[in-house]
Amino acid sequence: LVRWTENEARLLDGEQEIASARCATVKTPALEPPSLQVARAATERYAGFQQHWFPDCFVCGPARVEDDGLRIFPGAHSSARYVAATWTPDASLANSAGWVRSEFIWAALDCPGYFGLMRPGLAAVLGRMTAEIVSLVKPGRECVVMGWPLAIRDRKHYAGTALYTNDGSLVARATTTWIAVDPAGFNGGPA
Repeated sequence: LVRWTENEARLLDGEQEIASARCATVKTPALEPPSLQVARAATERYAGFQQHWFPDCFVCGPARVEDDGLRIFPGAHSSARYVAATWTPDASLANSAGWVRSEFIWAALDCPGYFGLMRPGLAAVLGRMTAEIVSLVKPGRECVVMGWPLAIRDRKHYAGTALYTNDGSLVARATTTWIAVDPAGFNGGPA
């Protein structure tokens, strides 16, 4: 059940709130995007190929096969300041007007934040995302996705993410909050 107010939506399971959404502003500026070639090379260094807490993740799960999920594999840039990947959305992600639907743009901004923060042993789940879509993208157009660390406060880890067209135009950006959790709770550890 979804309950709407003027500025907020709440997703409920009975009376239990599962998630909420409200209007907010993304305050973190996006970084300058790498070239497609640099982003492709970074994908080869995707840490999730060696260790992944959720190998079936819709966005970044290495267990996903072609045409199943987004298959965004953000790897470390040689400077280690950010992670990057390429992503070519397929036609199944388009709306009736032929643009990639906003929920898939939001999804593309999710996991690169975690991998931008990643360090050995860090198990974390997304706690909050504030995103802004500034333009749209057509399926079949190769894009660049980035993630980078912002700050750490106790169990909260903050990251910035961005999605660009292949010519470097900003499509969307986000600030994400990741909550560190006990890795023992993930079915015995990473796959």
